[in-house]
Amino acid sequence: MAGYLLKSNPKLFILAISLSLICTFEIPRALGRIDKIELSRPYVPNALIIFGIPLIFYPLLKNIKRVYFLGIFSIFLGIFGNQEISLRFSEKILKQKYIVKARELGLDKQKTFEEDGFFPCEHKKDQRIVRRLIQSDPAYAGMIENLDYNIGRVLKALDDCGKMENTVIFFTSDNGGLSTAEGSPTCNFPLSEGKGWMYEGGVREPLIIKWQDVIEPDSICDVPITSTDFYPTILEMAGLSLMHEQHCDGVSFLPVLTGSGKIEREAIFWHYPHYGNQGGTPSASVRSGNYKLIEFFEDEHLELYDLNEDISEKNNIANDCPNVTKMLKEMLKEWQNQVSAKIPERNPNYTL
Repeated sequence: MAGYLLKSNPKLFILAISLSLICTFEIPRALGRIDKIELSRPYVPNALIIFGIPLIFYPLLKNIKRVYFLGIFSIFLGIFGNQEISLRFSEKILKQKYIVKARELGLDKQKTFEEDGFFPCEHKKDQRIVRRLIQSDPAYAGMIENLDYNIGRVLKALDDCGKMENTVIFFTSDNGGLSTAEGSPTCNFPLSEGKGWMYEGGVREPLIIKWQDVIEPDSICDVPITSTDFYPTILEMAGLSLMHEQHCDGVSFLPVLTGSGKIEREAIFWHYPHYGNQGGTPSASVRSGNYKLIEFFEDEHLELYDLNEDISEKNNIANDCPNVTKMLKEMLKEWQNQVSAKIPERNPNYTL
């Protein structure tokens, strides 16, 4: 799990928490600076890493004096030398807890995986996609418990130091859960597929935002947003001027958080013009209102779904709703031209 803490002025902190394990490990490696490592909570592997970087890495945020990344993540491998034995022992205890719980729930009696076709990517073309059907991975469950525990530590620390009232907390992820490859540790049911796919299991992520005395507690907003919206939203939260040339792909969603207005936007877009390690194929997508259109570049076929009626994307209604399909296809094409999106071309030399 990784995130960052932006200190823009004495009045506001922005704490963004992401579920990206890859990001957690790559940021310290890339910047080469780790100021503090804290290992605690017996028998639960966890680490808290806090490190700062000079503003030179973030020249776009002119008024921010210091940027802090706050990483909280579960470790099931001994990467801290003399901590290896205790971490491995902790892993076994926590994993065993959820093995027992899975048995109590009868999950060990249910079908866990289904095998699908071969991966479309060249380097895995001899391997089959293995899709997890239920949430029953004890190691993954242990990591989620540890994640929850460490988020609690962060929130308590903010309360204890008196910073909660002027801190905005974002909890989100960079993609859907990994459900079809690399061990397939999770299942996103009722959403289809997961990380690396254009279906909802791959592009729909959790988003929880806490801003004390500003956002109504326990309120729910059903307005779709996308990751490029975070930049202008955080700028507006921090009282900084928007920089439209730098976040032209995003809009501030602060009005819907505070109930003061709406987002003026017709659609949001995705573009994934390559093969993924998880089974997804080159594709692009657009969502407008309840409708979502997916364009698959290999054979140029289209899929249309009404997400209000079919959140699992099982019923392709592209042929049943030709006008909606045509409108969204034109909208997607216009956006692709506008952003100079790269469209993959067929390789005439490729043979199966």
